[in-house]
Amino acid sequence: MNGSSRDHWTSKEEKPSFFIRILYRQNASWQGEVQWMEGQKTKRFRSALELLALIQEAMDIAGAPEAGNRYRRWEEPEGDLKRNRYSEPASS
Repeated sequence: MNGSSRDHWTSKEEKPSFFIRILYRQNASWQGEVQWMEGQKTKRFRSALELLALIQEAMDIAGAPEAGNRYRRWEEPEGDLKRNRYSEPASS
C-alpha cells in the first residue's frame, strides 16, 4: 500500500474497529469470531494467533498507520532491526 492511501488517517476515531466474540477456549487458545466493523465482514477464527492475523490483514487493507508495524522475523539479522519498545536498550 502506498503512503498516499494512509493520508486520511488523522485521528484515533478513524482507525478500524473490531467486535470479537470468544465462543470457546480449547487447546490453550481462543476460538470464536471477529467482526470488522468498517469492512462489514465477519470471520471465524480457530486460535488467538489466527485472530491477530485477521486483524493485521484488516489493518493492511484499511491502510491504518499501524499496518506497517511488523514483528521480528527469523530471517532478519539482529543489526537490521529498527529500535522499538521491544528491542534491547542501546549500550553506552
